[in-house]
Amino acid sequence: MRLGRYQLFQQPYQPGDPGGLITLVRKDILATLTDNPQDLGEQVDSLGVTVHIGYATKIDIYNVYCRQRSTLNLQPVMEDNGGRTTVFSGDFNAHHDALEP
Repeated sequence: MRLGRYQLFQQPYQPGDPGGLITLVRKDILATLTDNPQDLGEQVDSLGVTVHIGYATKIDIYNVYCRQRSTLNLQPVMEDNGGRTTVFSGDFNAHHDALEP
């Protein structure tokens, strides 16, 4: 995979964990690693990146992985985001009757 035009932000694999997380951002977009929020829930991994658009606009993007039967709690991040736009994406292992065959 060629990453020449992208910045790579990662949370490396840790022994005992199922894997790590990677977020790619184009190199022509200013982005910085953000502190991962604490208390997103048991068995929840996250990787935060702040994208800077223009001089004043910042968007926090969180790549989230929830293991099977984990409990995700977004409340701490939503209450303490400084009024910035926040995006959550990733694998939430969500199950709902409407989505099951």
